Amino acid sequence: MEDLERSCISNLDFDLPFYVRYVDDILTAVPKEKIDYTLNIFNQYHPRLQFTIEIEDNNAINFLDLLLIHNNTKIKTDWFHKKTWSQRYLNFNSHHPMSHKIGTIFNLVDRAIKLSSTEFHEKNLSLIYNILRWNDYPHGLLHKHINKRRSHINNLLDNNIDSAPADDNNRPATTFIPIPYVSGLFESLNRLFTKHNVKFVGKNSKDLQIVFDSGKDRIPMGKRSNVVYKIPCNDCNQVYVGQTGLHLNTRIKEHQRNVQENEERHTALTKHVTNQQHTFSYDNTNILCEEPNYYKRLVLEMCNIVGHTNSVNLRQDVEHLSNIYKPLISAHISHIV
Repeated sequence: MEDLERSCISNLDFDLPFYVRYVDDILTAVPKEKIDYTLNIFNQYHPRLQFTIEIEDNNAINFLDLLLIHNNTKIKTDWFHKKTWSQRYLNFNSHHPMSHKIGTIFNLVDRAIKLSSTEFHEKNLSLIYNILRWNDYPHGLLHKHINKRRSHINNLLDNNIDSAPADDNNRPATTFIPIPYVSGLFESLNRLFTKHNVKFVGKNSKDLQIVFDSGKDRIPMGKRSNVVYKIPCNDCNQVYVGQTGLHLNTRIKEHQRNVQENEERHTALTKHVTNQQHTFSYDNTNILCEEPNYYKRLVLEMCNIVGHTNSVNLRQDVEHLSNIYKPLISAHISHIV
């Protein structure tokens, strides 16, 4: 996009009074007789990059979440909503911590006030109230937290204070721990651990991601990274379990080259190949799980080595795993397999 900007803007035969872009949304001003000309310049850059244009209507135009209103020599702003806006937010009766629901109120109040001129504040706050009532939020809760957040924002604006709190070097750092949210128990744990500067963050074990397709093409197995995998032996029933942050294809090539390296650098897979004169079926490599965090991925690798009793892996691969867990892991993995 930056290269497109430099190329297209330099090809225009006039100067743009202003030019604003966020990702692929562009806001600018051109003479009326230059509208089609400007659009053609941008669309000629590359056949696969084709722009559409939206022209100011009734002295107003939207850009992202803003409605920009041209008022003589001034620009007023209002909070803009697309026609497809569903008005659905986190329902008050959903199984989430109260902090998430209050955060929903605060987030909407922030947008209603910060994105709009003063004359639109009442309209937007009233809209928030009606929408959240439709999402089952109680009247008292809305009245309390809408006013609380509004007063907070106005205080910051009146005193020209940055919304980010100042660092307090004397205050002990708070440790945040994510745990599955269970109503009642979660709140009790937070009250209990406050004195220890520990705060639990509620998370749900299931979300909408398991219901809806991402819409993206599935990544080929060989191009997937941050995985725990297993490779079966062609000549016996044993497998090799490993983990990698690289593309799986890259890691497999490393395994294939490892046999040519010094014996001290041989992996358990290579030792099985050289000692037993067996070969591994790299084409039948199977991904057991994905985990971007390196240390969590190591734990998953250990669990799968323990669970696959027919693995050729050296036992020092699991030396950091307590024996208490090994029977449970073995039973669980064998059940899946």
